[in-house]
Amino acid sequence: MNTNAASASGLLAPGKSSRLALQLGALVLLGYWGVTIYRLGGLWSALPEYSYGWSVPLLCLMLFAERWRTRGEIKRPVRARKAVGVVCIAATAFLIARTAQEVLPRWRFAAWVIAISVAVLSWCLLWSAGGGRWVRHFFFPVAFFLIAVPWPDRFEFPFIQALTHLNAGITVEVMAFLKVAAVRMGNIILIEPGMVGVQEACSGIRSFQSTLMVSLFLGEMFRFSFWRRVVFVMSGAALAFGFNIVRTSFLVWSCNNEGLGAVEKFHDPAGWSIFAASFTGLLLAGWWLNRSQKRERERTVVSTGSKPVVAATMPVVSGVASSVFQPWLVVLLGLMFVSTELGVNWWFRANEKPRAATVDWATRFEEEGAPVKPLKIAKESQAMLNYDRGGGWEWQGGGGERWQAFHFTWDAPKTLMRRIACGSAATGHDPELCFTAAGMQLRKNHGKRRYVVNGVPLVFKEYEFVDRNVPIFVFSCIWERNAEQTTAEALEISGAPSTGRGLREAAARFKAGDRGITDEVRVFKLGVWGPRTIGEAETALQQQISALVEKR
Repeated sequence: MNTNAASASGLLAPGKSSRLALQLGALVLLGYWGVTIYRLGGLWSALPEYSYGWSVPLLCLMLFAERWRTRGEIKRPVRARKAVGVVCIAATAFLIARTAQEVLPRWRFAAWVIAISVAVLSWCLLWSAGGGRWVRHFFFPVAFFLIAVPWPDRFEFPFIQALTHLNAGITVEVMAFLKVAAVRMGNIILIEPGMVGVQEACSGIRSFQSTLMVSLFLGEMFRFSFWRRVVFVMSGAALAFGFNIVRTSFLVWSCNNEGLGAVEKFHDPAGWSIFAASFTGLLLAGWWLNRSQKRERERTVVSTGSKPVVAATMPVVSGVASSVFQPWLVVLLGLMFVSTELGVNWWFRANEKPRAATVDWATRFEEEGAPVKPLKIAKESQAMLNYDRGGGWEWQGGGGERWQAFHFTWDAPKTLMRRIACGSAATGHDPELCFTAAGMQLRKNHGKRRYVVNGVPLVFKEYEFVDRNVPIFVFSCIWERNAEQTTAEALEISGAPSTGRGLREAAARFKAGDRGITDEVRVFKLGVWGPRTIGEAETALQQQISALVEKR
């Protein structure tokens, strides 16, 4: 009996050293996968539209197990020098991106580099174990993980806005058909009882991404052909968008008949009903495509007289063993992984600068007798912001101007996931984006100005918007405990948002030992209608916050 035949019962390469190297390589790779899931888990927890990401690793394992049953013959590669270079490049890219994510945990480009690098390492291990056939056979279960990586902002935001505007526009047309007077203002639909917001997560990427995930998963489980998978994915996207329009139209119609409180009453039931309807429609489409594929295969068998090909369930080793994952390479990957994890933590313990003491403060909105009226914050907005304490208020100023204010507090984050959530909620909802999405026009960004209120220094970003020819001035303050309140940027990174700018910012933050938000953070935003110029608005703001902010 020859060597190949004797080793046919093994799962990996002939030879104890080669088999051991592959097994150790798989263990090291599990460490890389663990860090990847942990780092991306922070984004999945912080971004509601990507919460489905927690289920993706389990689905990947299910797909891999399904493919493992029909893995077939192993054809080992003879030459592996090029693949060794790919492994080293992928591991280096992974460790650089992981270091960058330590200081920029919300940077999606780094998340993509981490995910693609660990996928490449996995394909290299498969190539080393079973050759190109194994890479092709297991390609999809590994690549499927990428569906859980948040899209880059430059692609996601225009996509969300396009879907949201289209949803709102079609909903207004549906209301006209139902003889309900409705006007679209950005992402807001104005009806007689008031304004109904079309939430971005509900009408945009959440439905599209989750449906895309399910359609890709079912397409693999059914083993659809390429074009059937394309039709299946497009059908899922169409179902998600179409049922979203039904949901939005129903909520607007309900608000018109029962008042704005109908949003809170029907929001969750309508959402779950639409999800169930979309999933049912997707299953029916999958059943129909699977049935047509089986009939096509049966016709092919009858016409050709051939029998269906059944893949072997036991690998047969052929070729000369030349594993990519040699013992020295496995040791190198393990040392790179461990040294990076330990080195990053050591660096910040040694170089993180002591934080400056700040003056504590509080607002007086909650005091009894305060001349303000509480604003109700919708449940979906509370879930999106995920703050620990907060509220909204409105009142009339002494000069006849109208004011609105919001004050939110996020306690010091104790985990990576909470740190990402705090950073996303506190800094990700900039008035320049939110007010523009609501149909207002940004007239001018007046920059930053520092106010000292009853001994408390606060820095506000000042914006001037126009809403139906009426000027609105917005003042936004982000305050972090033990961080100096200054108009100067902590890190002067020039250039428009880009990958290069992100790399420069990550390097500068790492050098300075700055991990971003690590302590209690507060957001204090005020908007005023009435003043005609920024000077008048600043004077009115100074008077208001002097009465609303007190030193502790």
